[in-house]
Amino acid sequence: MEAKIASPSRPKKNSLAVIAQEAGVSASTVSRVINKMPGVNSEVVRQVQDVMTRMGYQPPARRPGPKPASRKGLKTGNILLLAVGVNTAELYRLPVFPDLIHGIEASVKESGLNLVLATLEPDGFLPAALTSRDIDGTLLLGDADTLTPQARTILQDAACVGLLRGYDEIGTRIDRVVYDNLAVGRLAAEYLLERRHRCVAAINVYAKHAAFATRIKAFGEYASANNAQVVTAAGDATGFWPTPEQFGAVIDQLYSNSTNPPTGLFVASDAQLPEVYRALRSRGLTLPKDVEIISCDNQEEFLRQLAPRPATIDLGLRMIGRSGVRQLLWRLRNPGERNRITMVVEPVLVPPTDQ
Repeated sequence: MEAKIASPSRPKKNSLAVIAQEAGVSASTVSRVINKMPGVNSEVVRQVQDVMTRMGYQPPARRPGPKPASRKGLKTGNILLLAVGVNTAELYRLPVFPDLIHGIEASVKESGLNLVLATLEPDGFLPAALTSRDIDGTLLLGDADTLTPQARTILQDAACVGLLRGYDEIGTRIDRVVYDNLAVGRLAAEYLLERRHRCVAAINVYAKHAAFATRIKAFGEYASANNAQVVTAAGDATGFWPTPEQFGAVIDQLYSNSTNPPTGLFVASDAQLPEVYRALRSRGLTLPKDVEIISCDNQEEFLRQLAPRPATIDLGLRMIGRSGVRQLLWRLRNPGERNRITMVVEPVLVPPTDQ
């Protein structure tokens, strides 16, 4: 009886080995291209992708074997951005949202991940994405005080990073990436004092906005400590678009019947600037001759409306978005680390461009 001689094993049709053979590269190179890992020449990437397209090769969602370091802690590659306490319409009107989402999306793309956006509205209805097993980790944005007990319980057992503010009491493993409102106030005061303004003011039409109030308080404390005369004025606006009358009332608190009107003015946010400009000019004040302004947020949509364009403060929102994704990936790779991490992005001054 003749012994059967085993024939050489052949790679399965359209397997990783076949793609490598057709592209003239190693199987490990094909794997790196599929996983979007760095270190592969762009021409080689194109060559491998062309072969995959021509042969109709679709890599499996989950391949056997150890994961590369860049995928450690990931099961699906889906990251949730959960906006808390706002509905969808309000979310896209938030002044911080465009730059923040730009940074998040850039980092997600660079990491080869998918971004899922959902809102947890004030009515407390849980979005499906929050309870889905298809989500690896969650970025939180918005008013943490509106989280329901059910949502808090879910988040305590998940990998989460809170962005901008809040989330102190949810759980010990919820990291945060924030900006420094105290530094914003000090930076604004320092700028005006260096410009030799000895009577300065700060205004905020949203008196109950916690972040704006913190900026105003820090501004006043720093200016007073450096022997400047300081006055502040706040309004009672609560909606997205305060009325001109509300802005006028705030300006009148500073300049109506004042024997020593402030010559340096800190406005809590760029979104308030267009109406502040109109209110000042309607009262006969010239910018920057009578009043020099510094604001905060570095939001082009408002600044480009203004002449002269004032100094402003950049919060680093894009960096916060990028850093939030990176910190979430770190948390996913290190689930056993008990210490919570808070990262602070320092603000920077953006000087006026046409004064």
